Amino acid sequence: MKKICGFALFLQVCLLASSCQVITRNSDLSNSYDSNNNIVKSNSVKKKNINVPNDPGFEKQWAFELHNSHSIPKGKGVVIAVVDKFPENNLGTDFSIKNIHPNSKNVQSGKRLATNKDIEELPKNNGSLKENIHGFFITAILVQTTNNKIGTASIVPEAQVMILDVSNDNNAENFNAAKFTAKAIRDAVDNGADIINLSMAIKISDQDVKYAFDHAFNKNVLVVVAAGNDKRANTSYLAKQSDGKIVVESVNRQGKKSSFSDDGELAAAGGEHEGCIEVNDENTNPLGIVQTLSILDDDDDDFEDKLISCSGTSMAAPYVAGGAASVIEILKPAGIQSPLIVEEILKFTAREKGDNAGILDARKAVELANQLVDKKALFLMKKKNLFL
Repeated sequence: MKKICGFALFLQVCLLASSCQVITRNSDLSNSYDSNNNIVKSNSVKKKNINVPNDPGFEKQWAFELHNSHSIPKGKGVVIAVVDKFPENNLGTDFSIKNIHPNSKNVQSGKRLATNKDIEELPKNNGSLKENIHGFFITAILVQTTNNKIGTASIVPEAQVMILDVSNDNNAENFNAAKFTAKAIRDAVDNGADIINLSMAIKISDQDVKYAFDHAFNKNVLVVVAAGNDKRANTSYLAKQSDGKIVVESVNRQGKKSSFSDDGELAAAGGEHEGCIEVNDENTNPLGIVQTLSILDDDDDDFEDKLISCSGTSMAAPYVAGGAASVIEILKPAGIQSPLIVEEILKFTAREKGDNAGILDARKAVELANQLVDKKALFLMKKKNLFL
């Protein structure tokens, strides 16, 4: 595969080409909040004609402001694989997603989940809310239909999502969990994924997982991994893999590292409360990540749209995956397909935040990606053999 030797070399090329404005690392752009966590001062970069979604729940989605992701490319032409829990017999959800990849399936049984009907008509069981909705929630963060005056917005609603369900054996301590996760990664790569989102943990070492990560890297597929929620350095085997992956830690709405978060290489919005809760009259301004899901009501066996707030590095990872999708939408048509380049763009443009990992700035990442596809810069990169 093509690798870039170092991102500093690209900046040198930009200077030589006189065709790129060098984007410096961002300063602290976090917002100011009152005691009730309402924004009282916004320090984010202001642009005219920012396309703010008209979805009614968007006002509670503070992550868009934190990441400057209001007006970024929507992921058209990019395939994101979500390897996660989509347990059967537990939950119905009305995503209004029109772009589910035809190779979506349960990894263990091989049962395909290729239509909206397959996803939407799952009945409920008695598990915890977070366990029931985990994979659905991650998918909603990424690609829930946006700007339709319904529910909440997503980061890259025009991306295609490949759902790979590993729920049947997805226990972090379970040997089979590692095997099926490895198989899911390989399936994603072999069926055309550009990005793989792993909002999960595997806490045993497994050679199959290592080989799956290597396979993704060799096929130019970026893997985005949640750091974990153990309040320390990485404990997940997934986060310990080497090339071609980004480990994501969680920050709260003030841009500070979440109290539960393990260490990561890049930071994104993950909230600050336990698990998942319903947003209602008693909890009007949640500290977590908010999406709308349609959940089966206990009393009348009918689906009801509800605002749900969840926290965790699981929720932070898809924001980075979405930012990566916006960058890949720009780079891919220019023939630039390298997870290393995408990783360096996201990290270089991240806002510095004390001792924590830099916080994703999606708009700055997109601006730098646009510079990279400048023909003169690309010509010089090839001429100076900056690609291996």
